[in-house]
Amino acid sequence: MPRRMLVPFLCFSLLWGAACATTSGARAGASANSDAFVFGGDDDAKAAVLLGDWLKKHQITVTQVAQGDVGVAVNGWRILLSPKMYTGGEIDRFVTTLFFAPQDKWKGSKELRDFANDLNVRWNIGGFYVDTDGDLVLQTALTFEDQVSWDEMKGYFDWLTTTMVTLGSKEKGMALYMQ
Repeated sequence: MPRRMLVPFLCFSLLWGAACATTSGARAGASANSDAFVFGGDDDAKAAVLLGDWLKKHQITVTQVAQGDVGVAVNGWRILLSPKMYTGGEIDRFVTTLFFAPQDKWKGSKELRDFANDLNVRWNIGGFYVDTDGDLVLQTALTFEDQVSWDEMKGYFDWLTTTMVTLGSKEKGMALYMQ
C-alpha cells in the first residue's frame, strides 16, 4: 500500500473498529460510557424489564412491567411503552400508546371513529384509532438502533407531553368527546 494512503486507511480502520465495537453483541442495561439504555438483542420481554429498571433509575414512575410492555406515568400522562427489538442492523423502537377515555355516550361510536380519522388527517404524529374497548388511542414510536440516551428519552417524553397539551387545546373534539 502506498505510504500516502496508509494514514487515511489506519484512521478509517480505527473508526470502523470503534463503531463496530459499540454496536455489536447482545448487551443490555445502561452503557458503562454513557447514561443510555443499551440493548443489542431481540427479546422484547427482557428489554421491557430492563427498560423499566432504567426508567426507574431516572425517577420515572413505572406502573407496570408485564407481557413485554412498560406502563409509565410521565408529566401527568399514562403511557404504555412496548419495546420492539431486532438484531442484524434493523431499527429498534419503543411503540408508544396513549389511551384517552371518551365519555360513555361516545365510547366506540361512529362519531368517535370519524374524529380519530380526522385527527389522522390533521396530525402527522402517529396513528389515532378507536380500540375494541371503545377508547380513543394514539400510537406512535421512538426509533433507534441498539441504544437510547437519557437525553433522547427525556426529549421524547417532553415531545409527547407538549403534543398532548397542544392537541387538547387545538382540537375541540378532545373536549367534546373525552371525559
